[in-house]
Amino acid sequence: MLAPIELLGSIANYAFLRYLGGDKATESSQERRYSVSSAEKHTDLQKYREEKNSFWPDLTKEINNSWLWTVVGAGAAGALVEQALHQFL
Repeated sequence: MLAPIELLGSIANYAFLRYLGGDKATESSQERRYSVSSAEKHTDLQKYREEKNSFWPDLTKEINNSWLWTVVGAGAAGALVEQALHQFL
């Protein structure tokens, strides 16, 4: 069972990445650099920001992402190896 106090870690991680560092800092840095140096990159960044949400991805669009299935497969393989080791050891 998940204790309510355990949610604080997830909330703190979200707040840090969204407001203090991570995506917000990267996006503002890219916005500033690309608006001055490269109109094409700036346009691409604007298009990307309209299509993607870096923190809450659209699952209907991400289902075809090969990296999604690579990570899911690696996690499943790790779980199977762990279960096998627990049975034999």
